[in-house]
Amino acid sequence: MDVNGLGLVFLLSFISAVVAAVVSLGLRGRTVETPE
Repeated sequence: MDVNGLGLVFLLSFISAVVAAVVSLGLRGRTVETPE
């Protein structure tokens, strides 16, 4: 695989990881309400 292919795969995996983290935090923040 060439450098561009590796860069694209890394970028897609990084973006998917960030999106998953943001979505999980958003859902947890909306569904779980802290007492404080």
